[in-house]
Amino acid sequence: MERGGQGWSHWRRERMAALTASLASRSARNKTMLDRLCRVVVAKVAAPPAEDYMRDPLIDDDQGFDPDELDRYQRGEAPDAPASRRPAGEPG
Repeated sequence: MERGGQGWSHWRRERMAALTASLASRSARNKTMLDRLCRVVVAKVAAPPAEDYMRDPLIDDDQGFDPDELDRYQRGEAPDAPASRRPAGEPG
């Protein structure tokens, strides 16, 4: 194996895949204490993260655009600014 080359990283990926398959097969047996430990490890690794940083609360709470506002935005029209954000002297 050449260190730092593509052969080394390929070997490492193959070894990790083999270990993962072995861990999954041991956790499926559930006969010995080691099998039960493997089951706990697999469950911990496969569980979804407690906090997903990619989640957007605006999307989850359905606080997006209404259809008319989205249509105006797609046509390139200026959005309706709230009265508190309008410049002084502009009718509203």
